[in-house]
Amino acid sequence: MFLQGSESGRQDLLLLLRLGSDINGLVKTSGLEKPLPSDGPFFEAAIHLAAREGSGETVWILSAFGAALSIRDTNGMTALAWASRDDRADVVAALVERGASVDRPTGEVRLEWGVVRGWTPAMFASACGSRAPLKILLAAGANINAASRSRVTALMLASEKGSLATVSMLLQAAPGADVNASDSGGMTALLTASKRGHVGVVRSLVEHHANVNASAHGRWTALMLAARVGRSEVVQTLLSAGAQVDASNIGRETALMLASRWGFLDVVKPLLASKASVNASTWRGWTALMFASRNGHAEIVRLLVAAGADTKQTNTEGKTALEIATGSRKWQVVSLLSA
Repeated sequence: MFLQGSESGRQDLLLLLRLGSDINGLVKTSGLEKPLPSDGPFFEAAIHLAAREGSGETVWILSAFGAALSIRDTNGMTALAWASRDDRADVVAALVERGASVDRPTGEVRLEWGVVRGWTPAMFASACGSRAPLKILLAAGANINAASRSRVTALMLASEKGSLATVSMLLQAAPGADVNASDSGGMTALLTASKRGHVGVVRSLVEHHANVNASAHGRWTALMLAARVGRSEVVQTLLSAGAQVDASNIGRETALMLASRWGFLDVVKPLLASKASVNASTWRGWTALMFASRNGHAEIVRLLVAAGADTKQTNTEGKTALEIATGSRKWQVVSLLSA
């Protein structure tokens, strides 16, 4: 096939171009040949196909005959976006050398993992762990802090995926990635990595001065997000870095309440060791002890009581932890609280 760089294929490509083939015409692709799932018709130019399936040499030949290197296909993807996504460093290098725009964003693209809007090639490389293409893009002057329409950056995408090597590359670039940038939902790279449990990435971000007390919409901090899903190593890392142990979200839930509610004993322990308030309450008067009691987390109940939790405290309905446990038929907890 001429795209893959064999000598006979190269000659076939040259012949077609010399005969006046429309190098920038968008050709319809259908069925299984579509690079991404879509309901409607898909059109792309030769440069897009070359970026996905060809070689750097193919790109050079096409560009020599006037291929528009930054044209979009009907998915909104440029050739450089495709090559960056698919870890095709030779194609990325050729496109950059021939003058492709390193920062041209996509339109609205429906990918395997969802719809993205306004992603740059560097974002695709970061999200997909394509470090060789990313290195080329950064060396060519790609805007490391470019943001998508939802204000997502390359660093956020790499942090979400847990790619420590990619995160390190972005942080160590000159100029480095903005470690405290936030998306349209208020999520920073640290918040995303904490929620996902990527402790290596969290440590790296903290070392590069990420704000450990930044909060997303709803006032959720990294500590709360990590506690909510039982990321004990992340919780310990954040506490060591100065995370506010008693910060609360818009519902006045603290990290201790969240960990107690969902039964994450290995998260409750470091929170208590960091002097988390055991008697703090939500707007409805619920405490960590009440949450743990309702859900039958007996060992957590034991720890909270030992740490000074008030067993007589009531919520806005006038109920104590013992009454809540009784109503939920959590008899082991009832026994503990009745002792």
